[in-house]
Formats: sequence, structure tokens, C-alpha cells
Amino acid sequence: MLKTTLVLIATILMTLFGATASAQDLNSLARQMQEHADRVAINAVLVQYTTGLDQVDPDLYADTFTADARFYQGASVESAEIMADGKAAIRKIVSDLRESDAKRNAERAAEWEGEGEPPVYLRHHVMTNAVVEFIDDHTARHRAYWQTVSGSGRDMNVIAMGSYEDTLVKEDGRWLISKRYLLRR
Repeated sequence: MLKTTLVLIATILMTLFGATASAQDLNSLARQMQEHADRVAINAVLVQYTTGLDQVDPDLYADTFTADARFYQGASVESAEIMADGKAAIRKIVSDLRESDAKRNAERAAEWEGEGEPPVYLRHHVMTNAVVEFIDDHTARHRAYWQTVSGSGRDMNVIAMGSYEDTLVKEDGRWLISKRYLLRR
């Protein structure tokens, strides 16, 4: 259905611009349009992942993974170990982070007792140099560098960095992470 729609759009575009095109040209244009749409959708999922992490929202975070996703961590893909197996375990990563943050915020508030409000503690995850490679219509590989910037006020520091190596799959028209390797270098 989507391919038919894209071919129809390609035909309309070619007609509007007075170009004559073969079926092969129209199919090629439709494939390019689909690839662009897939790249935008993959980017949206990756942004949702970092947003869920930064906002410490377990549901938003977990919603970027397939039900049977695996999350690995290590120095390399070859030496990585499973950190979480399945969406529920992946959700727990951020649930535990939320509890840890609440404890740390309570401790900071106690330290500042009588001195006003403590500076707001921030944490931001940054992904850069992302590369997406399509394996087929329903599978893609993603690689990117990541950094975690954290602190309060003017005391912001890079506290961790590394790279991601992911496999994403298209399920019911939506791209999701099925395998994530968080590699610390």
C-alpha cells in the first residue's frame, strides 16, 4: 500500500515538472522517498530514546525498543555482556535511575538545608556522527558516538562517553531498537 502511494506521489511530481519517466524511474524515486521517510522515523526513535533517558521517563524510554530487545554493554561488541534482556528489563534501567536520582536529590536538598535551593542538577545525553545503513526494508544498522554531560550551574562535565551500535527493525510500520550495544571506550 505504502509503495503504491509513493509511486503515485512520484508520478504526480514527475507530471507536475513535465518530466517523462519510466516505471523504473518512478520505482527508484519511490524507493528514495521511502528511505528518506525511514531515516526520519529512525531519527525520531533515537531522539525519543535520549529524551526518555534525560527526562527519566521509563515508559518513553522503553517504548523505543522491541518486546524482545537486548541491551548489551562493554568495551567492544565481542566482549559486551547483556545488561537487559527484554523490554521490561530495559524499562527497569530508567526506573532504577529515577529512584537513584530521587535519593541523590533528597541528599542534596538536605546538604543545602537552610541555605536555599540547591543548584538544579542536569543530565543530557548527546548522540553525534550517526550513520544509518539499511540491511533490507525492515532492518537497519545505526552507529553513533554518545556523551553524557552532567552537573549543575557552571559545573557541567562530560561524565561518560562511548559509542552505540544498534540493530533496528520495522514492526507494524514503526522502527524500534532490537539490539543496542552501549560501548564505553
